[in-house]
Amino acid sequence: MRPVAAYLLAIIKSPDIKIQNDIGKILKGHNIFDYTYFDKKLDTDHLYKAIAYTSLYKASGFEDNCIEADDVTITIVSRDNIPQQLFDSLKESDITVEESEKGIYQIKNMMPFSIQVIIRSEMDAKEQDWLKSLIEYIQNDFLPRLMLLGLDKCSKMFI
Repeated sequence: MRPVAAYLLAIIKSPDIKIQNDIGKILKGHNIFDYTYFDKKLDTDHLYKAIAYTSLYKASGFEDNCIEADDVTITIVSRDNIPQQLFDSLKESDITVEESEKGIYQIKNMMPFSIQVIIRSEMDAKEQDWLKSLIEYIQNDFLPRLMLLGLDKCSKMFI
């Protein structure tokens, strides 16, 4: 059994902030970025691990449903090629996978969370630069752990 470990970044975004890039279009109030560094590849188990961590984060509010599911997003970042086996498995389960932008795939009808998969090798340089800055921030400044940027009134997770 693989260890349950991941590079995760939680970004709490104010509703008045608009992110003007392809990656940021999906972002809402609570956004979990999951990097596939431990698993090395994006597969079904990694997707469910990201959903589990995000579900734990969603359930971390001081009050019941303080963080609403439709205000949460999951972005899974992969350095590798398209995880075709994962996408085929999802499609067999009647879950929709759509490429919304170059290198950005939306997973629909799976969870109340919005889910996107980013394939870095397929993205434009401008988008990669934005994503790279987040990745370097995690790699250089933090051990693998859940990191919260900006705690709001709902969050009771402190790591």
